Amino acid sequence: MALKLEWDTKKADLNENKHGITFEDAGTVMSDSLSITIPDPLHPGDEARLVKIGQSDKQKTLIVKEVRRELWLIKMISIC
Repeated sequence: MALKLEWDTKKADLNENKHGITFEDAGTVMSDSLSITIPDPLHPGDEARLVKIGQSDKQKTLIVKEVRRELWLIKMISIC
């Protein structure tokens, strides 16, 4: 099954205005074979968030906070 990405549209608009990066562009980091993913040390909640550092298709190094809903479904929380 192909990887599916989801996000909150209001959060996506705020993030694009603040950082100039769309969630669509940030989603391309998921296919970066050299990306690094670690548990989010700043998120104390019961939801296991991850931080991925990688390069987008536009050759920008991005930090993506995400929650893996299923093996094939990722909700992107924020990007910078």
